[in-house]
Amino acid sequence: MLFGRGKSLLAQATSAKINAPFYNVQLSQLQRKYRGESENRVRILFQTLHQHNVAVLFLDEFDAITGTRDGKDQMVAFKNGMLVEMSGVNCNSSSHFIVVLAATNISETVDPAFLSWFRYKLFVLLPTSEERLVIVRSTCSRFDVTLTDDAVVYIDHNTAG
Repeated sequence: MLFGRGKSLLAQATSAKINAPFYNVQLSQLQRKYRGESENRVRILFQTLHQHNVAVLFLDEFDAITGTRDGKDQMVAFKNGMLVEMSGVNCNSSSHFIVVLAATNISETVDPAFLSWFRYKLFVLLPTSEERLVIVRSTCSRFDVTLTDDAVVYIDHNTAG
């Protein structure tokens, strides 16, 4: 579980590091109006992931959908479907490995049943001024852009983390 800033970038870097396909999924994209459709979309997503030897699934804004399981029956069914699919990850076969990364800015609203599924929980802090300078300079060099030192410092001072 990742909290803070730079979550998507960290998830993409993880995928690149292990040379695995990257699936960036907003859970709201899986929700559908009619009963059973959302759970079916979740099932199809995990079937797709299992077609790869290794895959990275990034669930952004995890808190938006995975709050406590009370409320509408459809939402409860959707969350239960997610829990069922997530509990089956990496259990059935040693030849398939799915890395599931979930990101939230509001970790305290996530259902404890989901939180318990994640072995590691990371808090990603905002970059310091020094780290922002490194980020700006490395981004400029990647895109063959030249900035004066004053411009880099200006960007640093006008960005919050």
